[in-house]
Amino acid sequence: MPTSRFIQRFGDRITGVLSGFDRLVLRGSLLAIVSVQGMKRLLWLKHVWLKDFGRWAQQMTEQLKEASCQAARDQNRPIVYLRSANTDKDEAARKIAAEDGITAGLVAVSSPGFRFPFKSALMGASGWPG
Repeated sequence: MPTSRFIQRFGDRITGVLSGFDRLVLRGSLLAIVSVQGMKRLLWLKHVWLKDFGRWAQQMTEQLKEASCQAARDQNRPIVYLRSANTDKDEAARKIAAEDGITAGLVAVSSPGFRFPFKSALMGASGWPG
């Protein structure tokens, strides 16, 4: 989704817009959900039963992946499958950018080549957070 469409669609929720010449790397964490209690609170607000968490998390993952891949398709950029989590993503992106002559904008979307099992530490006797 181009930036202007995104801003038009979510403008009432945006407090500011950053723009730059190269790329922007944001690092951080969602402190509100890094603890068991925080995650339970989020699930409660979203009306997600713990027994349904796996399905809900998979749906959220698929939505995020689809939005990322759609951005790549919209801009005719590749979706690159990474065979290992140890792949140097910066090096891979620089190689693609050099090969394709990309100096600005989206270079590619990467897809990790691994999955991890998830076992909920949140499940309570009722199956509902809280």
